[in-house]
Amino acid sequence: MPDDTAADLVILTAAPGDGMPDDPARVVILEPRAASARALVQAHPDATVIAAALAGRVGRASLTSWNLPGLRSLRAPLAALHALFPGLRETAREEVDCIDLPGLLARTGPWPDRVALHLDAPGEEAAILEALAASDALDRLCALTLRCGAEPFFEGGEGAQALADRLDRAGLRAVARDDSDPDWPVLRFVRDPARAALRARAETAEARAADLEDRLKAARDHAAALQERIEAAEARTAELGDGLKAAQDRETALQARLEAAEARAADLEAERLGAETAANAAKTRAAGLQSRLDEVGGQLAALQADAAARAEAEAARARAEAALAQATGTAERAREDLGLALRMQDLLQGDLEAMRARYAEAEAARARQAALLAELAPRLRQAAQELGLTETAPALAEPPAEAAPEALPGTADATQARLTGARRKSGKKKDRKARREAAQ
Repeated sequence: MPDDTAADLVILTAAPGDGMPDDPARVVILEPRAASARALVQAHPDATVIAAALAGRVGRASLTSWNLPGLRSLRAPLAALHALFPGLRETAREEVDCIDLPGLLARTGPWPDRVALHLDAPGEEAAILEALAASDALDRLCALTLRCGAEPFFEGGEGAQALADRLDRAGLRAVARDDSDPDWPVLRFVRDPARAALRARAETAEARAADLEDRLKAARDHAAALQERIEAAEARTAELGDGLKAAQDRETALQARLEAAEARAADLEAERLGAETAANAAKTRAAGLQSRLDEVGGQLAALQADAAARAEAEAARARAEAALAQATGTAERAREDLGLALRMQDLLQGDLEAMRARYAEAEAARARQAALLAELAPRLRQAAQELGLTETAPALAEPPAEAAPEALPGTADATQARLTGARRKSGKKKDRKARREAAQ
């Protein structure tokens, strides 16, 4: 349903299939089927529902429905409809009431200045538009939506192009065409005051020219009649010698009248030429207006292109800012990794110093143990000889093998463990920061 909020009255010649208009002052729905009309009254209590079909005649008529959704008509189908839909068949036939445009005006009352008409009456479109054109109701239409066949499908009907030409001649300008169903397009028109005024002036000029031509023809007919009378008078003068002078005087008078008639005819011809000049001037002004309209259309296209270029530049700037933000984040993470590496290096350096100190202490302890064993070895050999342990004495005399220093706590292994834990924490921080940046 198109936007009809600018209209004071919306008239629908069929039940709304896709919703009611948005907040018009008043809605009138014509539904010929009585049961459907009652349902509409309950469904749309704020609307005025008329249980009749809008047509070019008044009275009862047979409304036929077919097996195509929404296809019904008061007129018989043509062969073109059956050729387009070979499987077409009747599904219902019902006697309904019909009203013409005067009847509709009587039901609705005088129309306000802005009326929107939604016309969906297959086969009746031409008759309804003729009735509108013959009344002042057409001047009150601000918008008209027409659903019709692409070509004549019913007796007495017209195709979409012929109907559009009718509306164009009536001063309505086509603004949209919905070809979702190319066989049943939906045309939308609005009133164009400038075009209507030019067309009215052209029609007035044409009517005046026609009137002048009629008057010129009458003058010429009158002159011909005068000529016939003159000829009759001359014949009578020839026959009646006694009335020669009177006939001559009458002839002179008739000649004067003839000259006056011819002068009048010349004046009428001049007026006709003036009317033609005015009509040509009106056509020239219409062409100038069309040229101005084309120029405005070109300027609008240029503005649209400029707006598109600005939008593209804005998008490029946004992408550059995003890339800069990403590079800044990468640099920040690199600085964090460098700081972590420096701290780990300090930790390793401290652990290495501690390890060296402990190793030096272990070496000193081992040297003391070796010196002590060297002092005790002679005594141990002497004690072994006294106890008869001669076989074991040599073994006791040998100094013990150097034992590898044990791993000290806080040495390389501990340092490696701390370094691994620190790297894991840093990796977790980076993952959390990356997820936050992705969420943003």
